[in-house]
Amino acid sequence: MSIIELRNAKLDKIDSLFLKYKEPLVDYCVKKTHGNESEAVDLVQDIMLQACVRRDELDIDDSEQTHRLWLFSIARQVLFKYHQRKLRRVKIVTMRDIETPTTSDESSILTDLADEVLDPSDADILKMRLGGFSYKEIALAHHSNDSAMRQRLHRSIKKLIQYHQHNKNTF
Repeated sequence: MSIIELRNAKLDKIDSLFLKYKEPLVDYCVKKTHGNESEAVDLVQDIMLQACVRRDELDIDDSEQTHRLWLFSIARQVLFKYHQRKLRRVKIVTMRDIETPTTSDESSILTDLADEVLDPSDADILKMRLGGFSYKEIALAHHSNDSAMRQRLHRSIKKLIQYHQHNKNTF
């Protein structure tokens, strides 16, 4: 078999792999992108492009299981690069960043935002935490336990982060 015939055979094999594993790859990528189906479809296209680029690694005489493993190893690499790019694009706001603002301006911006976005009880919990109250003290004020206050604060911060991601000029 000539080199050209071998390359064409490998491209044909990649084509058949794509037809066979398109749906499982999309499902895998949807899970890894937290339900974002349009991103998953784009990632599957990137996976298949990488498979074509790396077709020299493919041995057409290998078993179907080996071909599947090869394709999903490419998928893992593409997903890893996708998440790296995503982390670079998004500034990650952690709970610590919100709990300990560096200036009083940041604290007042957060309290104003909390009043706008959160329900009054959750906004009060955030304000108390920003004011230096412990979780136990906040729990006593809200007639609850400290783990419930941690959970509510965590959820409130997630809401603020989501709001911030949709309205970039807030912070």
